[in-house]
Amino acid sequence: MAIRLSSVLLSLGFLATQASGANYTADFNSATLDIGLSAVTLGGGGLTSGVAAPWSITSGGGYLTIAKSMTNTPNDDVVGVDTNVAIAGSFVATVTVDWSRNANGWGGFYMGSSTGASGFGFGTNGLWDSVFGFPGGGISGITPTSVMTFQISRTGDTLIKSYKLDGDASFTVLSSLSGNMVLGNAYLELDNSSNIEPGTSLRFSNFSIQTPVPEPAAYSLLLAGLGCLALARRRL
Repeated sequence: MAIRLSSVLLSLGFLATQASGANYTADFNSATLDIGLSAVTLGGGGLTSGVAAPWSITSGGGYLTIAKSMTNTPNDDVVGVDTNVAIAGSFVATVTVDWSRNANGWGGFYMGSSTGASGFGFGTNGLWDSVFGFPGGGISGITPTSVMTFQISRTGDTLIKSYKLDGDASFTVLSSLSGNMVLGNAYLELDNSSNIEPGTSLRFSNFSIQTPVPEPAAYSLLLAGLGCLALARRRL
């Protein structure tokens, strides 16, 4: 009976989480990479776990730093972190980036899915509406500031990408996209794609993902879970 009760409690905890929505904020104060993120490298051999010299990913002081050491040898890899858990429904993901020490390099913030990826590319030469496998994209004509905040939101089958330059009070929409290609499990990625620069450093902070409170049906499930718990206790 103890096993059954434990199962009910675990299920009830899951239902409570679903009924209240979920908010995730990455911990960049610890020297250990946040448990919700994994380091990845995209190179000639495809996507692999972890990073290797001359690249490094460090956490601490409120920042996630993705850097490449000073070297005159170009490196074709793109290095970053991906979220470990897929998001099936609506979400709002936000991150702030400081690329003032990234020389002439580039960085990115993307939503990835089975269809492709859609997000932001940013660097000295401009702010890009960056897409892979999705329609649209291209350079925006907007001059980036050294510190910017980006937001990717999905509601139903609509994806909206917004940005806030240093000093702006509110977000400005860069682009939006609607259709079935937006649906499905989604992951978020922060990366440094400065593959031809001799030394770069990108600092990300305030990375968060918010999902909305579910429909009233979720609360019905929660009440049903409470009923199961009460029944299990009576059988002890």
